[in-house]
Amino acid sequence: MSRTSISFVICAYNDVAGVARHFDYFIRQGQPVELVIVDDCSTDGLEQLVLDISLPAHIDLRFYRNLENRGPGVSRNTGMSLVTTDRVMFLDADDLLADSFFNYLQLTPLANGADFVLFKYHLCSHFDRRQTYNMHTVDNQFFSNLNLCSFPNRTFPLGEIPSVLRTINFPWNKVYRTDFIRQAGISFPDFRMHEDIMPHWASFLRAGRFGILQWAPPLIHHFEAPKAGRATNYVGEHRMKAFETLLDVRAEISAHPLRDLLLPELITFSENLVAWIISNAPQDWGQRYGLAAIGFFDKLGRGQSTQGETGMGQVLE
Repeated sequence: MSRTSISFVICAYNDVAGVARHFDYFIRQGQPVELVIVDDCSTDGLEQLVLDISLPAHIDLRFYRNLENRGPGVSRNTGMSLVTTDRVMFLDADDLLADSFFNYLQLTPLANGADFVLFKYHLCSHFDRRQTYNMHTVDNQFFSNLNLCSFPNRTFPLGEIPSVLRTINFPWNKVYRTDFIRQAGISFPDFRMHEDIMPHWASFLRAGRFGILQWAPPLIHHFEAPKAGRATNYVGEHRMKAFETLLDVRAEISAHPLRDLLLPELITFSENLVAWIISNAPQDWGQRYGLAAIGFFDKLGRGQSTQGETGMGQVLE
């Protein structure tokens, strides 16, 4: 391992401004870090920015440029293969860590047997308004209803808090032990959309114990522009990968000792996700997603008692 204790894998496609913000942030923080930048064939000068940047001694920089555009999943796997530190975190190019991040990182239970830790985030739509204290509804409900996370070193097995599986499948609201990711075989599928579902679920399904920083403030600003060329706003065929990857999760749960406890969580998670996909699509694509969802839920094995809990019945009608 290198002299630094944590790596940040930052994959970028045509977001030179976002990567520049990350450089500015880590320079200001003065903490020893390893930055692993993966350029997914950008055409906006990102490679030149990295080649020209002069970084202080506390930042170790590793850079890789894909030979062709491969998407976020492959790029994150490539970045992960270059990590040399004990801990690792995935960052999107257009997001930003909170100024307090490193203060709270020192208090996480990663040194107390946790394979990774989960934390809160700011959900933002503008770079000049970051301290929102907003999260997606399902995450707000999870953190608000959780009363088990004593400060600071409590860790959990999945069977104690299975509802954590319903949280949104973000790759950037967790800090991992590097050895855990590699030994557990956690990676991102070669998808253009919903590539982060399986790593999210695999993290919890394969971990011995994990931490939840309920007591900490949001530690990252996640930007979701209402109208932009972001994955969040995409409508098209790639969305269908959600059904494929959720069935892969179903297969892993089938072999898990807690499968009877975990399957209802997958069903609820799937209902929430599919309802969101359909409700945010124009009518023609909403109908296509709805028809695909009917066959998907038949394969998933959703019980009749769960139907309609998240509005799926009305959406599919």
